[in-house]
Amino acid sequence: MKAVGYLGASNESQYNVMRNGEAFDMTAAGVTKIEVSDNGISIDSDSDSISFAGSLLTIKWGTLALKSGPYIPTIYAYRSDDLLGEVLFGPGKDPIYLTLVENERPV
Repeated sequence: MKAVGYLGASNESQYNVMRNGEAFDMTAAGVTKIEVSDNGISIDSDSDSISFAGSLLTIKWGTLALKSGPYIPTIYAYRSDDLLGEVLFGPGKDPIYLTLVENERPV
């Protein structure tokens, strides 16, 4: 899956999360937090960078504090009984090929 994030912009990307070929209802599964991580930098659903309801995941890639360029981020789902998190997307498992685009607006 391909995604583009515009650094410093409010664009959102939405994903229908699948598991074993069926929609994965994160709410019903007890997911309490989603985290996106790459190169030691992360964003999570404790902020307005990520939201989720049912099987729909919404990410504001432009809030990820990385330099412009290509990435394959790992997306974790946490439940109260799973503090390590389950990988939903990532290298070797349904990767998202993310390209972050530099903010070209004057400061």
